Amino acid sequence: MASHPRNICSPRRETAVTVCLGHAGVKYCCRRVDVANRPGKRRDVQPDLFMIDSPGGRLAVRKREGRGPTLVFLPGYASDMEGAKAVALDAFAEERGLAMLRFDYSGTGASEGRFEAGTLECWTNEALLVFDRLTEGPTVLVGSSMGGWIALHLALRRP
Repeated sequence: MASHPRNICSPRRETAVTVCLGHAGVKYCCRRVDVANRPGKRRDVQPDLFMIDSPGGRLAVRKREGRGPTLVFLPGYASDMEGAKAVALDAFAEERGLAMLRFDYSGTGASEGRFEAGTLECWTNEALLVFDRLTEGPTVLVGSSMGGWIALHLALRRP
């Protein structure tokens, strides 16, 4: 398990996030999703966690099967795939039958490694590795903060 500061900015977790997605000029949705108190079946059905090998250690991944385009979530600095935004996007994907991929960079969340050893180049290469191994067909990259920067580099390297 990785060790890093869990909430470096605020001890409070978001309880709702706004999800806005579009692909090829078609807007899917733009609405607030409550991630703290979801009624019904939500949040007890997450994709199984599995690990894939990378040069920096084993990376934790959750992949939801569904139709394309596949949503790929890239977390921000010191964040992980279990944060409010990632979980809300997963709920969005589940409700619409979309494929979804999220993972933890080395040194964060459930992935192996030391957070202090991570670099932008290392985390970008890990994102490329996960993308290349686990996606096919159209994708929508969704990056939060630093994850947005990594998403831009992914898009440049895998047009």
